[in-house]
Amino acid sequence: MENTNVEPTMKDIHNLVERLKKESYTFPTVEERIRAILEDFASQKGNLTRVYANAENIVECISIQSAHMRSMFEHFPEILLIDATHDTNASNYKLFSFMIHDALGKGQHVQHCLIENERKETLRLACKQFKEVLKEEFPGVRILLCHFHVVKYLQEETAKEKYNLDAWTKKEMKRLVQLLVGAPTEVIYDNVIASMKVVLRADTKVKLWFDYFDENWTTCKEMWSSVYRGNVPHMGNQTNNSFQKLKCLVNRSSTLDDCVVSILFWQTVNEKMWSRSVKRVGVYVNVEYDDEMNQLLNTVSRHAVELIKQQYDFAVNSTTEYRYYPVGSYVMMHYTEGGDDADLPDEYMLNPEAWTCSCMFRVTRLLPCRHIIYYRKVTGCSTLVPEEIIHRRWLLKNYRKLGQVNFAENTVVEAYEDRAVPLPLTTRTKTQNEKFKELFSIGRQVADVGAYRGTKAHTALSASLK
Repeated sequence: MENTNVEPTMKDIHNLVERLKKESYTFPTVEERIRAILEDFASQKGNLTRVYANAENIVECISIQSAHMRSMFEHFPEILLIDATHDTNASNYKLFSFMIHDALGKGQHVQHCLIENERKETLRLACKQFKEVLKEEFPGVRILLCHFHVVKYLQEETAKEKYNLDAWTKKEMKRLVQLLVGAPTEVIYDNVIASMKVVLRADTKVKLWFDYFDENWTTCKEMWSSVYRGNVPHMGNQTNNSFQKLKCLVNRSSTLDDCVVSILFWQTVNEKMWSRSVKRVGVYVNVEYDDEMNQLLNTVSRHAVELIKQQYDFAVNSTTEYRYYPVGSYVMMHYTEGGDDADLPDEYMLNPEAWTCSCMFRVTRLLPCRHIIYYRKVTGCSTLVPEEIIHRRWLLKNYRKLGQVNFAENTVVEAYEDRAVPLPLTTRTKTQNEKFKELFSIGRQVADVGAYRGTKAHTALSASLK
């Protein structure tokens, strides 16, 4: 694979991983094999790994981060996706992964963690390790929930017996949930809420649903609603469901060391494929583009060009007309057509010095919007979308240098470390709910292991637990 320009298929990757599992790291125990695998990984410059074990010497967290991953986060830090993937190994460790959104419009992993449980303390270890290595803190971070999981969770809620909904009402509520999460304006959001009340009909059902919804979802709508989270640069990424691709190589029957090998190999393949895709040499020309767009095609990624092209076509259209006027050092842009449409905001504030705009496209995508392009057109600028008004994350010349990043020698002390899980800072009495969740989690792990044993072993295990 090192010496070919052909991208490997999932079958090629799967076959090679299976061969690596058989040929490499021939140590007597899983623990020794994992240590050898991780030490080998950490021996490569810039790669880091940490193993956290508790007082009973049970490993609670294994963190993995390559030099490429660290470079990716430094270049594309605007949005960080976090998700847990289950059923990746027989030991029931969850794959807790961090991912960014790159200039090609794709998600890229920036850290993998295998965690023994999903308690807050263990999840905090994974986050702490990520921040420690990258020298990053997130004091004012905005947490955004994955649209896929929000819709799935709310649709499951509508099906619960306590609401006593008939089949048609359930179907309509599931459809309205999807519309609500993706509603692009406040008016549409409010209209969907009103439609839910109509569909539920009975006052008791309306009260029961909205008591739940308002308490659990309305109070945090900035985390999941498209319209209310439109003031942060999420690059249009509404879901982290792309983690599922890794599950082609791992499943709940994989041993923990095989799972680690698969993760490392998967990451290596993806890094090589990414580097190959951004380092292709040549001049791109699209016969359907004008000179301005063709020049842009060789300045930023094709994904960015496709996004800008929609804004560009609208701005340069002869029928497009904005009314604009200065307000201090800013310019107010008012679209002269469609101003009576209450669904769409028609007035935005533009900064002609920094070339920023208050519209959702500019704020969430960090790319020139139709308002900026139109204003540059009517004020006689020589180019409408020059390189200097584009955020550095999108520029080809910047992200092609990813492989050249050299981290300072003192960035971290050790490439591989065994660490003890820190003891809790407080010995406060646990609540009944906390104790239930902790014991329930342990019980599920016992059940998962017992389910794969033979009938006699299963019977003996059941008897010992009674």
